[in-house]
Amino acid sequence: FTLMRPLLLLASIAAASALVVAPSSHWSANPPLRTALQPPLRTAPVRSRRCCSAVSMQYDDGTTPRQGGQYDVSAPQFDVLSLRSFRRDTILQYDATNQSEPLRIALCLLGILFSLCVPTLFEGTDAATVNVAAVAGTAISGTLFVRNRSARSARMAKIDNEYAMGDLRATYRGVRSSRLSELRNKRRVVVLFGPRDKIQRRVAEARVYRRRLVAADAVVVPVYTDGGGASAADPVGEAESRWLWAAAEPEAWRSYFEALLGGRGLSLGDEGAWVGLNYKGRSFGSAKGAPRWDEILGTALQPSGDGFGELAEVRGDAAEAAREAAAAATGFAGAPASDAAAVKAAEAAAASVLGAQQAFYAALLGGDATAVAALWTADGDEAVSDAVASGARVEPWEAGSNAFPPPGMRPTDCDVLVLGEGDAMTTAIERPAEGGTLLASQRWRRVDGRWRLATHRYIPWSADGATAVATLRCDRRGCVLLGREINTREVVQRGAVLMDKFG
Repeated sequence: FTLMRPLLLLASIAAASALVVAPSSHWSANPPLRTALQPPLRTAPVRSRRCCSAVSMQYDDGTTPRQGGQYDVSAPQFDVLSLRSFRRDTILQYDATNQSEPLRIALCLLGILFSLCVPTLFEGTDAATVNVAAVAGTAISGTLFVRNRSARSARMAKIDNEYAMGDLRATYRGVRSSRLSELRNKRRVVVLFGPRDKIQRRVAEARVYRRRLVAADAVVVPVYTDGGGASAADPVGEAESRWLWAAAEPEAWRSYFEALLGGRGLSLGDEGAWVGLNYKGRSFGSAKGAPRWDEILGTALQPSGDGFGELAEVRGDAAEAAREAAAAATGFAGAPASDAAAVKAAEAAAASVLGAQQAFYAALLGGDATAVAALWTADGDEAVSDAVASGARVEPWEAGSNAFPPPGMRPTDCDVLVLGEGDAMTTAIERPAEGGTLLASQRWRRVDGRWRLATHRYIPWSADGATAVATLRCDRRGCVLLGREINTREVVQRGAVLMDKFG
């Protein structure tokens, strides 16, 4: 036993060291990245070829540079710590950004092995004390090992899903097809996946924020699980194509989402799902159900701005906004056939809603509680009702109430979209006197020939990259301030997130 003690310690250290080296050891057997991605440089002839005949460089598929082989970073690579395979670019990305984590896992394993050796290393000590120490050390080290290893595997699985999603293709105006990975550092992407009727409804809701999506360099890609499988056949106009793209290769999209849901034991059902990618191609949120577009804009799709953190003010009159809204309401795929008279009617409807919005802001900024109270419908905002039920305080529409904004606030860049008979939404960029910008949204219902306000809400929407942490929801009862409840955070608690978020 005296001779075995140092041998056991050496074996423990060797095993832990092997785990530290294992995740990146595959690079030593492959050519350097520069050599793999570029053709070999031409060199001077070698006079004696015999001395070099035994030296050859091969790629993983057995080909050599002379055979035209390429290093495939998307190929699977077995990861020792996770005991499963990931894409090579996933392992490379994770090793580059989490260099200390494999060492922590290896140290935990070393602690387990050392604790198991304690009874042998301390034979002359009280057996009960030694056994308790061994059990405690093994339990603590084992718990840390499992926790760190599980967190590492989950993070790598998330990166693996993001890289796999980057291989999917989207089509711009039915002409140019690009991989999502090619949009990195250029566009943010929100993918909607589900039955056609549900997804078209969510695209219509996104159309309300069309100008805000363009300002955020964001594109929406609808993917249908029925009725053709994907949106590649849906034509879009020039204006709409700035924010709405089509899914190419529908089977690849369907297979990806089915595997993503199946890996978490989820079924899509009739709810559908959405996934959002930031400029780097990393997931900023995902969930089953419908996205809340204003909250996603405020928390993940901030406007690009002018390079100095300021959102440029767009100056336009109501007539121009009504014409743009009429074009948006009649020119999208699936819209009813329209002639000049229909476009004129849509323009008149948009102008009437914008007039109601102007009347609302006139009463709001003037602090006229009576005029504001007369604008509302009888139904309320579900979010306000939930907040009231949970004990939140509502600021009523009364003189001097905090429901009214501070003096000096200006609504700018107002727009509208008539969603259907008696249903419309308006948005505006509110600019408080103290600085900053807010994205405001209003829902309107036509009651007895007049547009009545159903809901009013706003959320910070800043070009300096700041993330909104609160949103204000208002209805006929008043306003309530809510903490951020973006879809991902709600669904995390129910265990239905598609791509987990990690700090």
